[in-house]
Amino acid sequence: GSPLLRIPPGGRGWYSFTAVVAGTSSLYEGLSECFEHLRAYCEANGPFDGVLGFSQGAILAAMWAARMSTLPPYMQLRCGVFVAGSLPLDVVERERIEAACPALGAAFPTLHIYGNADEIIVPAKSVALSEAFEASARGVVTHTGGHVVPASVRKDIQ
Repeated sequence: GSPLLRIPPGGRGWYSFTAVVAGTSSLYEGLSECFEHLRAYCEANGPFDGVLGFSQGAILAAMWAARMSTLPPYMQLRCGVFVAGSLPLDVVERERIEAACPALGAAFPTLHIYGNADEIIVPAKSVALSEAFEASARGVVTHTGGHVVPASVRKDIQ
């Protein structure tokens, strides 16, 4: 069948979502190459204190955070900002996040930003991602817009 999400020619994306197996698992095409690219970039330019990801980039940032205990020191992060993010559709990746990210605890503060009118990553999916991280170290900001990085935030962190 045809892919569910393919990066179009000239388009940008970290990886492609290519299949659903029995409605419970998926295959991300290019994910291992993506992590190799990030590893090389961090080795050449890091270390970095934190990560900010939007949409698919927020999903990737969460997958990175879930791997931190296995990453070399130059890829270790101290915080994450997730804008319009969600848990991955891939069951293995989602379970890795659900198992590993709470263990990061307060040492890995996160900020989750999403639009109440987002129709691409609906708010419930952003909430689910935020709940994978330590509640005491988690900030959440909502805005009235859709699938965007807001130019200004008029609401206090909840």
